Amino acid sequence: MRRRLAVVIALVGVAASLVACTPPTADSTAVDAAVDAWNEAAVEADAGRDDLLGGSYGQVTEEPEGSLVILGYTLPTRVTGFEAACIDNGRVEVGWEIRSGSSYVTGGEIVECTGDPVPIPLESAVSAVDEVRWSVIRRDGSPTAYRSSVIGESAE
Repeated sequence: MRRRLAVVIALVGVAASLVACTPPTADSTAVDAAVDAWNEAAVEADAGRDDLLGGSYGQVTEEPEGSLVILGYTLPTRVTGFEAACIDNGRVEVGWEIRSGSSYVTGGEIVECTGDPVPIPLESAVSAVDEVRWSVIRRDGSPTAYRSSVIGESAE
C-alpha cells in the first residue's frame, strides 16, 4: 500500500505541474488525450506488479528539474533498476542517484521513444536504499511524454 501511495503522490505532483496557464488549443487537447490514454493503458498493464517501488509520468522537457522525482524509503528496500517509456519520435535520458547510507550509485541510460517500457537493470542491485532521485530529459527528437519507475523489492 505504501508503494502505491508513493506512486500516486508522485503522479499527482507531476500531473499538477503539467497544468498550463494558457487555454488549450485543439491540437494540444488531442495530444493530452493521447498521452492520457497511453498512460492509462500503462497503469492497467502495471496493475498487480509487486516490483514497482515508485514512479512518475509527465511531459518531456530538457531540464532535469522539470521531471525530478525524489522518493525516500524507511523500510528495507533493494533497488534492481528502472523502467522507462516515452512516446512520439526521439529519445530520452533517464538519470538517477541512489543513496544507501553514505554511499551513492549514479547512472543514466538513453531510451528510444517507442511507447513500450524499456527495462534498465543496474549493474548490481543496491540494498538498504534510503533515497532514490531520478529524472527524465529529452536527448533528441520531439518526445511528448514519459513514464518511469523504480524497480526492486521492499519489506512491506
